[in-house]
Amino acid sequence: MYVANIKLENFRNFKTLDLALDKGFVVLCGPNGAGKTNFLESIYYGGSLRRFPESSFSQLVRDGDEYFRITIDLQNQESHRMEALSQARLNKFEHQFKLNQQKVPRAKYTSFLSLVSFLPQDLALLTRSPGGRRNYLDESLSAASAEYRHYLSLYDRTLKQRNELLRLAVGTGGEWPDEMHVWDTQLAGAGSQITAGRKKFLEFVNGNIGGVLGSLSAELAGADFQYLKSGEENEGEFLLKLQANRAREKETASTAIGPHRDDFVANIGGRVAAGYLSRGQMRAITLALKILEKRYLEETLPRAPIMLLDDVFSEFDEGHQHRLTEFLETFNQVFLTTAHPEEVERFLPLTASVFSVDSGSVKKMANQHV
Repeated sequence: MYVANIKLENFRNFKTLDLALDKGFVVLCGPNGAGKTNFLESIYYGGSLRRFPESSFSQLVRDGDEYFRITIDLQNQESHRMEALSQARLNKFEHQFKLNQQKVPRAKYTSFLSLVSFLPQDLALLTRSPGGRRNYLDESLSAASAEYRHYLSLYDRTLKQRNELLRLAVGTGGEWPDEMHVWDTQLAGAGSQITAGRKKFLEFVNGNIGGVLGSLSAELAGADFQYLKSGEENEGEFLLKLQANRAREKETASTAIGPHRDDFVANIGGRVAAGYLSRGQMRAITLALKILEKRYLEETLPRAPIMLLDDVFSEFDEGHQHRLTEFLETFNQVFLTTAHPEEVERFLPLTASVFSVDSGSVKKMANQHV
């Protein structure tokens, strides 16, 4: 599946846009601030109803307007249309989602199109707080599995209830509440499924990352990802761990173990990579993770994901740029941005579609004259 056409109304710096697109490479060229990232975000929001990091919802609406609309036409064996409309009313936004001209629930809408993004902010994925890495796993696996989304929602609700009960018990100096067993059982059931899902994904990554990094950056080919778990994949063992931490939980009045406290790290030769890699190497290993996320979704879902790559060539030398371009040629559709088209034009396949972006305007160019 690929984006065959996109229409924008009042989205960020785009007043109106109606753009036909092809599968394969879609290259967006222009100076910084021209709107290249805004265009990527329009596809990202139009398919997932999620914003890029570090942006507020009100920023999505063009200055001076009260609504925005994104319409995406998709093509595979059949044609499909996704439409997202958000309108400001009484200091809040009302949202409407349509799939093939029919209003649908948010969950059905967001499960139709799969997207994988690589943004400059993702370079901090392996160095930021563990919460950011947990969010990355949860967003990726929620896109891959409705079952994972269910267990994640159940776990979050149960964790909140259990922590409230813990605080109440500790605050009143009472005994361990009898009803805690009910919450323990429910937390262990959902938590073990989340732990198992995360480990399965990282095992898939570890089984394939050598080949990807061997193509992108051979010196990193020995990298792997280690999941740092506090709970267990087995429900019974998870429950036993909860019970073993009761004394600790009485002191902290919070749940001591579970997916909400887990983390993962990248290792190279037994060393944690985040401590000594260069920015270029961090870019390569993070990009490899995103590429394998795309592959995982491809094997899990009926429709291949679309990749959105913002400023992906930055800090890569010519050899890395060439190898990355060759690697991406096999993907069904890849959107990528660059402020320096002269650095990548020699690597682009003849089938690439090249567009110039400037102040809310997007115009097609001949790719041999980027």
